[in-house]
Amino acid sequence: MMMRRAVLGAAGAAALLLASAAPATADSVVRWLTAQPCATAQLTVSSTPDTDTTVSGWIDPCQRPARAERFGFVYYVQDPEGGGPRGYVYLERLRHYGTAEATAFEGTVDRDVASRFGSVLALCLATGPGRLVTCVPGMYPDADAPPPPRPTLQELAALPVIEIPPSPADPNCATCV
Repeated sequence: MMMRRAVLGAAGAAALLLASAAPATADSVVRWLTAQPCATAQLTVSSTPDTDTTVSGWIDPCQRPARAERFGFVYYVQDPEGGGPRGYVYLERLRHYGTAEATAFEGTVDRDVASRFGSVLALCLATGPGRLVTCVPGMYPDADAPPPPRPTLQELAALPVIEIPPSPADPNCATCV
């Protein structure tokens, strides 16, 4: 009888552990993981002086992604305090790959990135940190300073990327990339 209770207790504890280990959803991503070795993409930027800047296009990974894999956009900025360039990615803005060959996307460029982190050197579509697919040159430059040198794709890929965790106060823009 004692052995039976121990087995039932262990089975109940295992069931509780499995129930609490639910897979991450887009809202609960805490780290950007990827196994994608490569991808092809098209990225188009459009804006007018009176509207927000938008990006649209598609991404097609070389191999079918796992359910947990996401793609997203990295804002590479020049630290205004002289700390050097670095990338920022908002984890809650990462996107699922579609089930079709290529996944279409569209979104708004976050104007607040420059005021929060420094002049934007480039906005890059990426399959993970250091795994850049394509980039567009910086936006929202500081009018009082000369433009910084534009890094190459390889130089950007080697820079550190800071993952900004989900926050109730962020994103400040529901359509931002």
